[in-house]
Amino acid sequence: MTCMAGCMGETRVALTAGAHLVAAGKSIVYADLDSALLHAEDPVVGGMQIKDGTVHLPDAPGLGLDIDPGFLSRLRKRN
Repeated sequence: MTCMAGCMGETRVALTAGAHLVAAGKSIVYADLDSALLHAEDPVVGGMQIKDGTVHLPDAPGLGLDIDPGFLSRLRKRN
């Protein structure tokens, strides 16, 4: 069965995980993993990249990403 992976508004953390799934699944032949392009700010360092309409995965271990410490330092702490 031919499958497609999609997204609804996730950051590149979830999209990178989805891209790994697409790369590993032979039946997943279509992917719509561009929701992070609509975000006002992208706090992800590394992870998947979209270049010329093609998803590129990092060579680093795990998902190959981290969250920008500067972004995290600006978040409000809950008590």
